[in-house]
Amino acid sequence: MKGERMNLTPTVESIVEFLNQPDLWDHDLNEILLNIEWSDIAPNTIIPKLELRRFTKSIYDKEVRLNVMRFLHEYARYYFFDSAYDLVEEEYQNHGWALSEERIAHDTDSRINVFQSELATQISQIEKTGQFSGDRFRKLEKRIEQLEEENKEYKNANKFLQEKVDRFENPHKYGKFIPAELNNRKFVGIMQYLQSKQLVMPLYSEKDYTRGICCYEWYGTCALFGYLVWKLNQEFDLNESRELLNWQIFETAINNYDKLINEARKAVSKFRKDDKILLPAKADYVEEAIKYANGELKENY
Repeated sequence: MKGERMNLTPTVESIVEFLNQPDLWDHDLNEILLNIEWSDIAPNTIIPKLELRRFTKSIYDKEVRLNVMRFLHEYARYYFFDSAYDLVEEEYQNHGWALSEERIAHDTDSRINVFQSELATQISQIEKTGQFSGDRFRKLEKRIEQLEEENKEYKNANKFLQEKVDRFENPHKYGKFIPAELNNRKFVGIMQYLQSKQLVMPLYSEKDYTRGICCYEWYGTCALFGYLVWKLNQEFDLNESRELLNWQIFETAINNYDKLINEARKAVSKFRKDDKILLPAKADYVEEAIKYANGELKENY
């Protein structure tokens, strides 16, 4: 090793070989463990109880073994939940059982619990000998606490990203849908045209075993979105009064509405009050989309 950062092939055999090197303690063990891509290990080589036991017993140094087991116990769900899920799902398929996401998730939880229970038992067996309470062990304990603190920010960022992905995959959960006033062929035609210009993307959801468009993600500028709202208010007669646009109706139809609305309102206010202000770039696409939906424009895309 001699101080160089190790890039481990994520297999049980390569990890055991590495952890059994005599100069391992010249390095920060927890940093080494964090650099291992545990989630890439083939699940059937470490998740089953016998395979886990074979892996841990293959680590000769008991203190190294102890800290590896404590690390895996702490981060079992983080590293192995997806692998365990795949393993359980494969078992269901091999046995010809009905694939139920709820049941598979339940069995995956059970598999992770068994994984952690086996580690806890082995940890207890070593700790009861009283041989591993020296400075080196306490140093590692402190390091684990530090890593936990450092991981908080990562976990918060990860939670944010997971919610963002979920908003794309399940927009209906967040109150997104096409309102009745826009749930017609003309609106679909307009959005199809704008999709061909890479300004929107439809997001889907499943309802009553059918998959349909739930809402749209807007990829144009805020100003152009404001222009779209203005034109569609006219096209669908949505204006709440002569001067007041109906913005709210688009809140459920546009997934990222909250990020667009403020700047969109400002832009519309400017070009409605002053006809010398240029319309936003690609405003012609909105005009063309309306013509296309009305059958006044033939466009191949």
